[in-house]
Amino acid sequence: MRALPLWMQFFFCTILLVLFSGCQSTPKADSASEPKVNTKQTAENEPSSVSLERMDVEFLYLASQNALSQGQPTLAIQFLQAILQKDELAFTPRLELANLLLSTNHVLEARHVIEAMPASVQDSLAGEDLAEYQMLYAQILITNNALAQAAEMLQAFIDVNPDFVKARLLLVRLEVSREQFVRAHALLHDGIKRHEHLQLRQYQVQLYMEQGNYKQADQVLAKMQQLFPNEENVVLQRSELAAQRGEDLKAYELLRIFISGHADSANQSYALLADLYMRKQRYDDAIKTYNEMLLLTADSAEVHLSLGRLYYQRGDYALAKSSFEQAVSILAPSQNENEMSNELASAYFYLGASLEAAHHWQEAIPYYEKLAPNHDSYLDAQIRLASVDLTLKNTNKVEKRLAELKKGYPDNLEIAELYVALRMQQKEYQLLIDESEPALDLGFSAMLMFNRAIAYESLKQFESLDQTLDKLLSQKPDHSEALNFYGYSLADRGIRLSDAEKMIQRALQIKPDDGYYLDSLAWVYFQNKQYGLAVKTQLLAVQNVIDDPVMYEHLGDMYWKAGDQDKAKLNWNKALQLGHEEKDVIKKKIEVGLP
Repeated sequence: MRALPLWMQFFFCTILLVLFSGCQSTPKADSASEPKVNTKQTAENEPSSVSLERMDVEFLYLASQNALSQGQPTLAIQFLQAILQKDELAFTPRLELANLLLSTNHVLEARHVIEAMPASVQDSLAGEDLAEYQMLYAQILITNNALAQAAEMLQAFIDVNPDFVKARLLLVRLEVSREQFVRAHALLHDGIKRHEHLQLRQYQVQLYMEQGNYKQADQVLAKMQQLFPNEENVVLQRSELAAQRGEDLKAYELLRIFISGHADSANQSYALLADLYMRKQRYDDAIKTYNEMLLLTADSAEVHLSLGRLYYQRGDYALAKSSFEQAVSILAPSQNENEMSNELASAYFYLGASLEAAHHWQEAIPYYEKLAPNHDSYLDAQIRLASVDLTLKNTNKVEKRLAELKKGYPDNLEIAELYVALRMQQKEYQLLIDESEPALDLGFSAMLMFNRAIAYESLKQFESLDQTLDKLLSQKPDHSEALNFYGYSLADRGIRLSDAEKMIQRALQIKPDDGYYLDSLAWVYFQNKQYGLAVKTQLLAVQNVIDDPVMYEHLGDMYWKAGDQDKAKLNWNKALQLGHEEKDVIKKKIEVGLP
């Protein structure tokens, strides 16, 4: 359906306004032969029966096309209905009206229009007109759930026109909807036997896939590769199927073979191969594949974005930054920043994220700020801006931004997590507990629960602390930080030392040689009066963390209890040199030792 030239659109709009302006109070006439769609129009756009009667059929048809081009299907329907009132033998307007009614969910009206076609018109149809009529009629019947009637009509049509693929596929889909799979396969087989056709083969594969017959689907795809060697979609589908079945090497090889023969045009194969590598965390192979793609599509922002995300995922932030800058350089010149595409917004977002991850916080800010509320990554960018301000300890900015975000996204868990991080930084522990309580209903967050546990520990609310960590570990049993913190807290309280040791040992299995975890384990031994083992373990801890004053205080305590007072004082002095916050406590230990 071709749109009218602008001058003609203006001409028709002007004529229609003149015709309608004097007729708005005239009631519409009903037609007994054609259905009316019960829709509301504004008075200035709704044609009256008098105005429609003044127009000839050709003018009404052009007006209907103009209405469609202007996105006014209801107005187009009224013009087409008026045509049929004037000329019930008009074939094309009838089909367009039925199709338009069907597409606007007026299925009963669509059926009435198609079935009201005079017998003389039906008998005169042939060739493409007959095919178009019967296909539309069948679709209307299917939508009206008259499946048996539609199947009978389509089969009769196929009997006469066996090579009409569109009708055969429609009947296949109908039979599948009725779970007549044997019948559907037979229709496809008969069509393929008559003439090899890509669409028939593709639907054959789809049907086997829906039935879980993956082996047969693969065999059909293999046959399709022989018949249509340049069809990249066939290779993509077969490779994806192999990957789903766990046949990774086969999936890779299928794509590599196609690429070797179509190196200058196999963009989708390159992309899928890289994606398959990424799924298996074969990042080096994925990067190599994307770089090969760049030789073909150096100006592809999409490839630069994919490569940048991969570098970012690997922690190669400098390379990620470079890739995102390339994407921006391709996309930005052709776009107005006020009407930025989501693709460019994504490039800016990840450029900011790469800078943030590399601790270039100030440089990241302007890229995050480029995103507008209509962009998919807008909320993520706002959350990152709050996180950057939190890192830079711009407390007032964080507070203001989070308050604004909470108005627009009251049930967002990430915003709640940032509030918790802010209160933790401010050491507002009771406020943290109070504010984060409603967020517990938003979904599980290990970060939120862990920080609540730290707050409970600071408030000496140990029962709530234990309950929180028990709940966290029940849902995430390998949370090493929670295991270590729980174990240390129990040891510090001198209770459940056996449980404490098990928790910390489990944390060390997850993160071997972690200095803070070793410090916690040494403290368990200390509380259990295993002073020699405590000293041995704490020495390993300070080898891994050389600048923590509390850990040297602990080592001093352990040496004192182990009977080596000189080494105890040496390590307490080391704690003072490193800036221990409780200087008076350490000085007293140096003066009088431990009880």
